Amino acid sequence: MELTMLTILMPVTVTITHLIGALIRYVPFRDVLSKKQKRGMLVSYLVMAAIMFPVYLHAFADPSTRVPYLKIAFSLGVFVYVAAGLFWFHTRIAQQLYIFGMQGLWVSTIHTFAGILIYYVLHIDTGQDQLFTISVIDPLCNLLLLPFSLYLFSRMRPSSLLMGDKPYGYYMALLPLAIVFIQIPQNLNMDQFFWNANRILMRVITAVCFFIMYKGVRLEDENLASEIHLRSVNDTQRKTIHFLQSYTLLVQQGSKKFSILRHDMRHHIQLVYALIHDDKKEEALKALESFDTQLDKTAIRPYSLNPYINAILSVYINRAQEEGFKVTTQINFPENVPVLEEQLSVVLASLMENAIRVTSREPREKRFLEVHLQAKGKQAVLEVENYCSKPLIFNAEGFPSTTKKGHGIGMVSTRRFIEQYKGYKDFSQTDGHVKFIIYFRMDVPKKPCEKESVES
Repeated sequence: MELTMLTILMPVTVTITHLIGALIRYVPFRDVLSKKQKRGMLVSYLVMAAIMFPVYLHAFADPSTRVPYLKIAFSLGVFVYVAAGLFWFHTRIAQQLYIFGMQGLWVSTIHTFAGILIYYVLHIDTGQDQLFTISVIDPLCNLLLLPFSLYLFSRMRPSSLLMGDKPYGYYMALLPLAIVFIQIPQNLNMDQFFWNANRILMRVITAVCFFIMYKGVRLEDENLASEIHLRSVNDTQRKTIHFLQSYTLLVQQGSKKFSILRHDMRHHIQLVYALIHDDKKEEALKALESFDTQLDKTAIRPYSLNPYINAILSVYINRAQEEGFKVTTQINFPENVPVLEEQLSVVLASLMENAIRVTSREPREKRFLEVHLQAKGKQAVLEVENYCSKPLIFNAEGFPSTTKKGHGIGMVSTRRFIEQYKGYKDFSQTDGHVKFIIYFRMDVPKKPCEKESVES
């Protein structure tokens, strides 16, 4: 009866442990997949569990092979589920490898708790008794610690920027996995299956490694986030100074042109009077049109009633037009939106600058820039579209990635704005048309978002 119970318990133990592991590895990436993808992933895991369970049941039926097959099932059976995870999160390989390695160390840590309980608390040192007890204690420990495991791993995922820095990111990702692989030969060693004092000590050291790496990577991630945030602030300040200089120069140029025009205004008026007096209406109309054209060149066009948005649009549209762009704007934004208008201006300036910089490399006949900013109630949408013949490379979060040092910092402000105002973005490229759309709420957040996820 005990052997029959053990034959059933062992496949249950392995299956539960692997499914819990799959759940733990999923938690750090739960915000990445759509609902449809989440359902597909769940079905794939359940199908694999349904396939593997009878395999384990058959393997553990023979008492002479239970120990080696249990070792193989625990150590190698997990890779079936890991392969599925890599399929569903194929754009986040480095992060997935890191989470898999850390989850492997965490499983080893929980297994150590079970060993301590079996050897030191329950004082079970007989092989057959330990085998039966492990089949009960292991899934029980995993289930009891599941809430803490989910909490721990929900904060585990390192930023894409940290892991995306090749090859440094992959070195860091593979470090915990290397420790897991080092343990596999020992786990498969038939002479060291059952718990003893030396084996428990080795496992405790592994558990310590888990917490050291967990804290170390988190600190590294936070330091990198602080560094990128500081670079973003410095870059924003630099751009703000440059923008103010450009806007001031634009105003000065307009004022200078108007001053010259005002000086000649009396002459123009006298000329029109003379032409009308001589009944030369066509010449008078042409003189008025010429005067109107010159007057129009002195104006800074009011693209928006909001002074922040209007200033940004004035500078960058003027720059785009000087480089031969066909510019189209459609702006409907409130005149005064405290806090948001300043942050939105930084985002708008970054997007327009990137668009102009990329498209200015294209032939003049293909250069265009479209800017739409519409607000209705508490909802708003910003859209910037331009042309780029070179295919863009998008990272796992849908932002364009670059390997050029110093580039990509502007996207930090964009991401922070999207997170702070509960926004949604859609970045796409179709037939050379690059379109960036941000849907966001105009509510001023009660508390600014302090934590920032960084990206290249």
